Amino acid sequence: MEPDAAFLRLWQHAAEFLLDRSEHPPAASKDWRQDVKLSCQCEDCCALQAFARDAQTQVGRFRVRQNRRQHLHQVIERHDLDMTHVTERKGSPQTLVSTKTRRTYQRQCAQHKADCAAMTALLDVKPDASDAKASLGARMAAAKAREPWT
Repeated sequence: MEPDAAFLRLWQHAAEFLLDRSEHPPAASKDWRQDVKLSCQCEDCCALQAFARDAQTQVGRFRVRQNRRQHLHQVIERHDLDMTHVTERKGSPQTLVSTKTRRTYQRQCAQHKADCAAMTALLDVKPDASDAKASLGARMAAAKAREPWT
């Protein structure tokens, strides 16, 4: 049975979408630098931005009053920075300890894995049509074989 034209267009669109997004696995960062531009330019946020952009430092310590720690906490959340933050409850003022994470990379790897699963499903129903479809099928098979760089 020949696939109809609508199925072929849909298959091709889905294949191109998946390949555009996940033909190559995400690359792991070689350092801890996070390219961020914080909207607030107060002294604490400038220090937080400097910490985020520092390629070598994974843990930042901000010894400031509670209202300033709360402000930093809100900025980290609002900008969805790849870092955790906890208050070290000793001394006065207490210290906000922020640790950079690889959350974005982990999300990208999960998306890549899901896209590879979708490519598998798409290849299972690959139409036997044109050379263009065969080329997309070959590209998807190659993309599935690549592993994220860790």
